[in-house]
Amino acid sequence: MAYSPLTLSSLAKSAVPGVGSAKPTNLLWVDDNASGGGDGSSASPFKTIQAAIDKATPGTAVMVKSGTYNGSVSLDDASGTNGKPVWLVSADGQGAAKIIASSGKPGISAYGEDYLVIKGFTIQGGTEGIKLTQSGSHLKNLTTNIVIEDNHISGSSIDGIKLAQARYVAVTGNTVEDFGREEGIDNVYVRDAVIAYNDISDATKSGNRSGITVKAGSEDIKILYNDISDVLDGIIVGGYSSQPGKVYPGGIDYQAKDITVSGNHVYDLAKRAVNVLGGSDSVISDNKFDPNNSYPTVVNVASDNHGNRSEDIRILDNIVEASKWLTVQSGNASGLVTSGNTQDGGLTLLGIGADALSY
Repeated sequence: MAYSPLTLSSLAKSAVPGVGSAKPTNLLWVDDNASGGGDGSSASPFKTIQAAIDKATPGTAVMVKSGTYNGSVSLDDASGTNGKPVWLVSADGQGAAKIIASSGKPGISAYGEDYLVIKGFTIQGGTEGIKLTQSGSHLKNLTTNIVIEDNHISGSSIDGIKLAQARYVAVTGNTVEDFGREEGIDNVYVRDAVIAYNDISDATKSGNRSGITVKAGSEDIKILYNDISDVLDGIIVGGYSSQPGKVYPGGIDYQAKDITVSGNHVYDLAKRAVNVLGGSDSVISDNKFDPNNSYPTVVNVASDNHGNRSEDIRILDNIVEASKWLTVQSGNASGLVTSGNTQDGGLTLLGIGADALSY
């Protein structure tokens, strides 16, 4: 689909209906070639993105013209409302507006804000390219109803995209590459989300944990049609996290639940295509896994760092380009189903410590 700054993908529309069906009611323009002191009209644009964001009200689209914008952007106090999100978009084409993040800060960030669209930017550097999370701690003010679409993120020192304590989210059509020591797209207590059609890679294959991670009580997430390569683990369903309380509720005995991993191409890895760590009630189906390495497994099912075991994991109809491809750690075989997975010449399923069960 050709890039249109104020049109969202069908997946984003369905995942975040309070944003996806909306149209802007007001436009504020930004041009780095402006002299400064503008009013945000097309004839007298603001010179900086932050100046426009600070004037944005629900229903406003901040239209950023082609150019290079030095300095991070804060969307704090810029929430939209249901049917009237605040849009931050590259107006002149996908990637035409470039944000160079400030040292030690995310390129674009917001804490506890709702109903936002971030679309079409090139974002370079920073701790994260985009970081949206709760305000404060203990789940008092989540960030909700967010669309992150068609951005090109590179050179971050931690995560490419970081979402934490978030609900009703679409992360679609982004490119994340050469990110830092953690994840391409990191999800900590994220619920009701779709992560689809993203291209994630890191040329070093070291320091970063995965292309996509969903952990710390994340639930009801669809991971669809992503292209993931040159990382350690492709997708982590679950993971290792801090103790419940500040970042996700107590009483949760899983890292990730009701996760769908489907239609992804995961290849050229240092380790595993999928690593399930404390995952529950999740399906991994119709993917192509070609790790292209000598690591002893392609899909791993295991417990998290708190001892929460994986259960009810279904691994169905995947193409796995390795003969020995599945490991199940002791105590994590409850409800496990494997069916229809294929590889040229047939599959050999390798169960390690799988409660004496054979896979």
